Amino acid sequence: HTLHAGQPGWVQFYIDPKRKKKYIGVVLSPNDKLPRPPTEPRRRRFDLIDVTQYHEELRKSREIAISKKQQK
Repeated sequence: HTLHAGQPGWVQFYIDPKRKKKYIGVVLSPNDKLPRPPTEPRRRRFDLIDVTQYHEELRKSREIAISKKQQK
């Protein structure tokens, strides 16, 4: 079998004591432990990008591509 995580992190194998089932989880820090108590808030990863800068770089890239096409 192959395990693929969609996000970077550390893989942990654990047993849910309530359901008595085995699970595989991905945690953000190697010190995190699974399973977490149900009352504990979830830790989430937010990869934020500067949308204004992204659109500016996209605009510049398009201008460069158009100018190269016109030079041919």
